Amino acid sequence: MESIHGQTPLEEWILKHAAAGHGKVYFRINGDIPTKTSNQEIFFEIPEHGKRVLVLHPCHLTPVAMLCYEHEILLIQMI
Repeated sequence: MESIHGQTPLEEWILKHAAAGHGKVYFRINGDIPTKTSNQEIFFEIPEHGKRVLVLHPCHLTPVAMLCYEHEILLIQMI
């Protein structure tokens, strides 16, 4: 699913988080969350310690890491 600007929903979501986090994306892994509904990807975030933390299914981790690498965004795991 492509957006109007040629970015995927995942890429748009990551870039928005990076902008809000001043070039940093905080994440947590959770294999229990669904990855998509019948017609679209599902992405979650939670507020934690004053940060917006992405909650990623393990299958989203590699695409997110690649996007962060391509855009020179620091990816930080919250434990």
